[in-house]
Amino acid sequence: MEQLITVTSFLSNFLFLYLIMKLFVYTYREHTYLYQVQDRETLFDIWIGFLRPVAKMIKADKWRQDIENKLLQAGNKRNWQADHLLASGLLLGILGLLFGHFLMVVLMHKNPLYAVSIALLLFFVPYLKLSEVAKKRCQSCDRELPYFIDFLSLCMGAGLDFNSALSKVLETAPQSDLSMELRITIKNIKLGMGRKDALMDLQKRMDVPSLRLFIQTLVQGIETGTDIMTSLETLSSLFLGRKFQKAEEGAGRISVQMMIPMMLFVMPAVMIILMGPMVMQYALSL
Repeated sequence: MEQLITVTSFLSNFLFLYLIMKLFVYTYREHTYLYQVQDRETLFDIWIGFLRPVAKMIKADKWRQDIENKLLQAGNKRNWQADHLLASGLLLGILGLLFGHFLMVVLMHKNPLYAVSIALLLFFVPYLKLSEVAKKRCQSCDRELPYFIDFLSLCMGAGLDFNSALSKVLETAPQSDLSMELRITIKNIKLGMGRKDALMDLQKRMDVPSLRLFIQTLVQGIETGTDIMTSLETLSSLFLGRKFQKAEEGAGRISVQMMIPMMLFVMPAVMIILMGPMVMQYALSL
């Protein structure tokens, strides 16, 4: 029975490696360009383009829409679509399957499900990384917005209109995620897009609650003709108040979070220092 299991395992490993070699030979003959690039990034893009038709077969509309939204929030500097991200997941999944099969099945003689598990985990790595980048970028915009609104209201109070004040702020503002998105907005306005449409496009790219409120205030001021500067000053005070409130809440949580480390590490040391001499004296007196 053990010999049969050994022979079956050997044949399955041999068949798996044979299929992999056939796949590499086929891609080398039919798609030689996949192996003729020395730059890693370019090679990665070529393989993603090769796997995009396979990625298009993944029918998950809600997940695709979520990926598109996160790509916009992450900046999407490479002009990727959902198919590109899914193709990168497939590429990592295939590499994980090969590595997992060689490590778990061939070398360690484990169940092939371990290799499949590694492939599935690596398939979701690009999506998890994208979610992390999008979240950090949204948090960065939310953190920088109060100071930006304050500066913008000061420029408008000096007599500049909205477009000139926004351009002036972006000239002096340091490079950041918020300034990058606003530069795209002012560029769209200069290319002929209406201010309302450009602002709504910014809201679509960055779905941040504070930024959404800022854009809605500007759009309402543009449509009704109300004083935008007064609204910006009110928003700046509101956002700064929220920022200080969050800082106070964070400082309040620190004392609670420090209780467990103090009970585990500090208190035992203090008790040893205080009670140690008494215990030693009592032990010596016996």
